[in-house]
Amino acid sequence: MVIWHTRTQHPVGQGFFHSAECRDTPSGSIQLRYVYDCGSKQTFSTSRDAAIDAFLADPAPLDILFLSHAHDDHVLGVPRLIDGRPPKTVVMPFLTPEERLLAFVSSAMDDITVVNDPFYVSFTVDPAQALFDLGAQDVIQIRRGSGNAPGADGEEPRPSPPTEGAGKDTPPDPDRNWTIVGDTKGKRVVAKPPHSARRTLTTLPDTCAIAVSPGISGSKWMLGPYVDPGIVAQRSEFAKAFATITGLNIWRLRYPKPLRDIIANRLPDLQRAYRSVAGDLNLTSLCLFSGPMPPHDSVGVRYVGIGDKPTWFRLSHERIGWLATGDAELRSTKRRKNFLDHYGALLKRVCTLTLPHHGSVENFDPELLDHIQPLFCVASAARYNTWQHPGTYVVQDVASAGIPLTVVTSDGRSILTEVVVTGLK
Repeated sequence: MVIWHTRTQHPVGQGFFHSAECRDTPSGSIQLRYVYDCGSKQTFSTSRDAAIDAFLADPAPLDILFLSHAHDDHVLGVPRLIDGRPPKTVVMPFLTPEERLLAFVSSAMDDITVVNDPFYVSFTVDPAQALFDLGAQDVIQIRRGSGNAPGADGEEPRPSPPTEGAGKDTPPDPDRNWTIVGDTKGKRVVAKPPHSARRTLTTLPDTCAIAVSPGISGSKWMLGPYVDPGIVAQRSEFAKAFATITGLNIWRLRYPKPLRDIIANRLPDLQRAYRSVAGDLNLTSLCLFSGPMPPHDSVGVRYVGIGDKPTWFRLSHERIGWLATGDAELRSTKRRKNFLDHYGALLKRVCTLTLPHHGSVENFDPELLDHIQPLFCVASAARYNTWQHPGTYVVQDVASAGIPLTVVTSDGRSILTEVVVTGLK
């Protein structure tokens, strides 16, 4: 079995846009094509649009779109990305209305123009419906589960039983080339979309994962999520503060129509409520492991980082995976431990680690490097910015660990494309 995994960190400035695909030969058909986040600050819209257009120049369909969280710099490119060629499936964390509002207000305080972005407003009000309106068929919301990722113990994950909805098992979709593995304990709910299109909204725990079907050229590649949950108390404090400021019933935040009205007419009040909790703000973020599904006994691994002079070299171990951390708050000892425990043995497969929150010192701890031991680190950030992304201490920690760091900016020359091949003799 040979797996070719090609992945690209696109130059979008202050934002994040990553795409990848799996094949069984260099020129063979794509078995799985996916994107993790697609956005940037509006200041970098020109670079963002150019990166999206370059991705769309390949006519291959997009199978899955992953969204890590609801900040503008991670989602504003979604309409352009899927316009006319929407993925069947979008995977994102389950976000309460309060969390979505917190992300919206935070983004608006950085750049007020986002309040006039129709997709971002609709996504804040009802993310599933906003994605359905763009043509997505299925939206999977991921919650924090009570166990670890499939394969975290080094054993092959078991196929998941069919999810249930309205008392009936949902049959597998014959058009998909992937399956769900691990523990689901989720229910599939048929959404209420316009017209007669079949659309579903599913909530699943992060104890399950997406795997390329073993029937497709024998390849087994896994996409395992982890949800770093925000702190419930902050969401509640924000909602109570808004209710106190405005005199409006707190439950108005939970329904689409009044929520849309509040965004349109009560932004200053939302900003005041936001400031009351922003000093210690942690929002839910979805991380993603992309790598071979255990057990994986490689006979050889090759890697190339493509730049002006691409160079192949053979790796002496089996690290070919990629690990995205979104804006997870991994500086916290407890949250970092939960993250590391969740992935367990899968961390031994990680070649490339994306630094959390663009390399912010507030989200990082050097224990991540000691525990994961990646071969490369990546930060996606503006070339010059006031957010200190990546942070000086983070850069020093990565350098001290002897790990190369690539910062992908809005400059097209900073694009990073990696190709890893496993199964070679």
